[in-house]
Amino acid sequence: MKPFHLVLPLCLAALPATSVAADFCVTNGGQLRTILNLAVGNGQSDRIRLRVGTYVHPDGESFQYHPAKGDQTSIEISGGWVQGEDGPCTRQATSRTPFDTVIVAGVNKKALDIEPPLASSMDVRIEWIAFTGGNGPRSGNGLRIYSFANAESSITVENCAFVGNSGTGAAALWIRSHGTTYLRNSLVEGNLTSGDSVALVNALGPGIAYVSNLTVVDNARVFSSSDGAGLHVRADDSGRAVVANNHLWGNDGLDLVLRSRQNSEIIASNNNVEALDERPDGSSSVVVVGAMSVASAYEPGPDTSFVPAQGSPLIDAGIDPQSIEAGDMPWANDWSLGAVDLLDTPRIMGAAVDIGAFEARQAGVFRDGFE
Repeated sequence: MKPFHLVLPLCLAALPATSVAADFCVTNGGQLRTILNLAVGNGQSDRIRLRVGTYVHPDGESFQYHPAKGDQTSIEISGGWVQGEDGPCTRQATSRTPFDTVIVAGVNKKALDIEPPLASSMDVRIEWIAFTGGNGPRSGNGLRIYSFANAESSITVENCAFVGNSGTGAAALWIRSHGTTYLRNSLVEGNLTSGDSVALVNALGPGIAYVSNLTVVDNARVFSSSDGAGLHVRADDSGRAVVANNHLWGNDGLDLVLRSRQNSEIIASNNNVEALDERPDGSSSVVVVGAMSVASAYEPGPDTSFVPAQGSPLIDAGIDPQSIEAGDMPWANDWSLGAVDLLDTPRIMGAAVDIGAFEARQAGVFRDGFE
C-alpha cells in the first residue's frame, strides 16, 4: 500500500512542494488548512484522508480549495480514517458514519468551499464527512462546490451529512457543474434557509447530475413566502438530471422543486415526496414516474438516523439504475447506487434498494450480514 503522509506542520515548511507526495493523513483543522493550501499549487492530484475527529479552521475562516485557471489535477477528501497496521490513515473505522469526521464552519463562514477552475477537467470527490455550523448571508454554507470546469470533470459527493447549517438559498449544500455530478447516499437534516431550498444541485449544459438516495428531512425556512426548505434540482442550458430514490419529507414548504430551462431535461423516478413542484419552461421537460407520497416510521436511534422501520413503504421501493425507461435518453441510466448506505450497511439488503440514504435492517440479520 502506498504510504500516507502524517502531516506535521513543523516539517511542511522545510519541504519543497515538488517533493511532497499527493497523499496526506490529516488530524486537525490547522493541518487541513495547510494541506488544502499546499494542494492548490503542488501540481498533483491529491488525496486527503481525515482521521476521525472534529475539524475547525484555526482562524475561524472557511476551509477552501480554489486552484488556478487551467489546473488539471483532482482532489479527494474523505473522513473516517484511523490507525491501521500499515500506519496512520490506512484503514477506515468499522461501521463508518459521516459523523465520525465533522467539519465545523466558523462565524459567517462555510465549512468547505471548493471551486474547480475554468478550462479544467478537475475531478472532485468528497465522502464520509459531516458538515455543520455553516452560517451567514450566503449559499452552500455546509459544502459549496462551484465548478467552472469543463464537461470532462466530475463531482462525487456520497455518504455525507449536512446538519445544522443556515444561510440563504442552498443553505447547507450547493453543487454547480458543467460536468457530471453524483450526489448519493447522504443526509440533509435540521438546516435553516432564509431563501429557497437547503440543498441545490445545478446541472449546466452539457452537464448531467445524478441525485439519488438522499434523505432530506426536517429542514426549516425563515420566510413563508419562499419556496421551502427542501431540495432543488435545476437543469439549465441543455443540462440534464436524474433524481431517484430520494426521501424528502417534513420540510417547511416544498420538499422538492424540479426546474428545467433552455432545452434541458429532468427525470425523477421512485422518490417519496411530501410536496413536489415541477417547473419546466416551454423548451424543456420534467418527467416524474413512480412517485410516492407516504409518511414513514423510523427505527429507534440517534436523531440523525432515519432507518426505515419494518413495514415502511420506503423498503424495497427504489429503482435500479438500469431500470429507468429512458427511451432515447441512455444517459438516464448511467449512474450507480453506491456500495453502502449512510451507516455502512450494504446498499441493498432486500429485494431492491430502499428509498432514502438508509437501508432497512432485515429481521434477524446484523449489520455485518450474519444472523
